[in-house]
Amino acid sequence: MSAVNSILIVGGGTAGWLTAAYLSQELGSYREDGVEITLVESSDIPSIGVGEGTFPSIKRTLEIIGIKEQDFIRGAEATFKQAIQFTDWCDNQGPAQKTYFHLFDPPRKLNGNIDIAPYWLMDKSPNKPPFAKVVSPQQDVCETYRGPKLRSDNDYFGRLNYAYHLDAGKFVSMLKERAKFARVEHVIGTVQHVNCNDEGELTSVDLKQGQNLKADFFIDCTGFSSLLIGQKLGAKYKCVKDVLFVDRAIAVQVPYATPETEIPCATISTAHAHGWTWDIGLHTRRGIGYVYSSQHTDEDFAESTLRNYINDKSASHSVRHIKMRTGYRPNPWQKNCVAIGLSGGFLEPLEATGISLTEASIKLLADYFPRSGNTELARLKFNRVMSRYYEQAVNFIKMHYCLSDRKDTAFWTDNRDPDTIPKELQTLLEFWKFNYPRDTDFEEWQKTFDQESYLYVLLGMNTCPDLSMNASAYPFEKYADTHFTAIQKLIKTAVSTLPSHRQLINQYIA
Repeated sequence: MSAVNSILIVGGGTAGWLTAAYLSQELGSYREDGVEITLVESSDIPSIGVGEGTFPSIKRTLEIIGIKEQDFIRGAEATFKQAIQFTDWCDNQGPAQKTYFHLFDPPRKLNGNIDIAPYWLMDKSPNKPPFAKVVSPQQDVCETYRGPKLRSDNDYFGRLNYAYHLDAGKFVSMLKERAKFARVEHVIGTVQHVNCNDEGELTSVDLKQGQNLKADFFIDCTGFSSLLIGQKLGAKYKCVKDVLFVDRAIAVQVPYATPETEIPCATISTAHAHGWTWDIGLHTRRGIGYVYSSQHTDEDFAESTLRNYINDKSASHSVRHIKMRTGYRPNPWQKNCVAIGLSGGFLEPLEATGISLTEASIKLLADYFPRSGNTELARLKFNRVMSRYYEQAVNFIKMHYCLSDRKDTAFWTDNRDPDTIPKELQTLLEFWKFNYPRDTDFEEWQKTFDQESYLYVLLGMNTCPDLSMNASAYPFEKYADTHFTAIQKLIKTAVSTLPSHRQLINQYIA
């Protein structure tokens, strides 16, 4: 059993450089006794760059890496993301509720520790406001284009919970600079051959340029090609195309009408005939894409759908077509190699699982890193947790599709076919017919998404549990009414005191 003192990361992009920057801090690469980290990337392999949205976990990640929030907002052209706004995902809600929000701010609890959801569910008023509208000020803050914090607030702290939208290319440049500052060695080269010892462990890679790079431990960030974990070590890949149908994307960049155009602080996800569009507001442009199923439509119709959305009948904006491989590796740690990013798995852009699962992989690896050389238990724990993270993410994403009552195309009706819905999700949805989602529905360590995320989506899509048979379990109706009234006052305060989103970003950039 030999100590693990050196790491070779193969591949750059967001996954590679986020791994390098994070591990350089957690494993002390900047110290003389720290782990040596080298990253090799080929300059002729472009980054996929599908997603520009993040999850609130990114704040803690950036803190650990050591990037100040102002520097991040300036360098990555970042804006604040407070929610995902879903439009046209259901037909059954009526014109006033064609849109619902998955907020990052959790529902405010009654007396600090009592779930408020059942009291909203027990209210049978015909015109009651949507769930997200009465449990947090954040939907109103998003609808009025307000930021989640004041410029004077501390880094990564907000009056409301938030993540970011960002320019992926500029973000990578920032990560690269930070990692190299922490003594990560950067090598430009194309891997031509991967070498193993008699036990099947990786020992080195040969570059096309003639170099041989050795290491004790390897991290595969080579994207869908999976050069180390897939091609060399043969780790199994679980395709989820039978559950999550979308496998193509078309991306485009669109400038704002004017420099003063308000910046949305939610990812806008709009459902269409064979998929959905994302619409992300950065400082100077919008990043827009259409995600669709090639089994249900063709490339030309998909592109026309996107151009209709951005009102570009003349095809003046150039688009980029992207093929996606949806699935994951149940055991992304093989021998002395871990797959992170697309090489470990990719589901689809919905709910920004790409970057958040990459973050989860990196954090777990830092926690379990086998510096002593005893890798067996660390590998078993890592694989078990990451496999459950991916399973939970598949369930959560599929829930958005199978709860929809759209009937306009086979894409939507096929998504409700029980044969395409994981058994675990079917069991939860059956249970939630007469129970609302609670934290105890999930093992603590396996939660990719928390109770509140399920609540926002389930109730937002008007799939409401019937609690009437157990009304006696919820005796605090009067307190709940007072609570809801207090939230409405909080909404007025938030909207009147928080700056506009563009004003807040301009203050960071100024």
